[in-house]
Amino acid sequence: NLWEVFQSLGALKKDSVLPIEEVQKLKCLTCNPFKDKICQLFASSDDGFTFEDFLDMCSVFSKQATFEVKARVMFHVFDKDDDGQLSEEDVTALISRLVDKYMTASTKRNVKDISIPAAAAKVFEECDIDGNKKISLNEFKTLCENL
Repeated sequence: NLWEVFQSLGALKKDSVLPIEEVQKLKCLTCNPFKDKICQLFASSDDGFTFEDFLDMCSVFSKQATFEVKARVMFHVFDKDDDGQLSEEDVTALISRLVDKYMTASTKRNVKDISIPAAAAKVFEECDIDGNKKISLNEFKTLCENL
């Protein structure tokens, strides 16, 4: 049960606040290149996670959560500057995080300078339906539905 998982991270009581770093030790987050942003999104304070925050995060990533809820959360995770839209800078940062996390050092050197900007441009070519150089939540959902 989720209370036991929360306790395993160091919580002693239901009103305990766990540091974000402890929550990031969850098996499902340890390898996620966006774990910092995910945890920032759900932690109700800079002090860390309450049990309610933890439940909120777990419910969003559960099998029962709707596509709409998951897409909205991931959009906010990818929105680096929190302006409600994905800019080319946001998409470039997203791709860079993925490259940094999942590619070897030699592959990164070959990919970073050339492919990341090209990949970001390709994402915009596919997703920026209205041509305003920003990806809205609705455009992002359309992209996700087509994956």
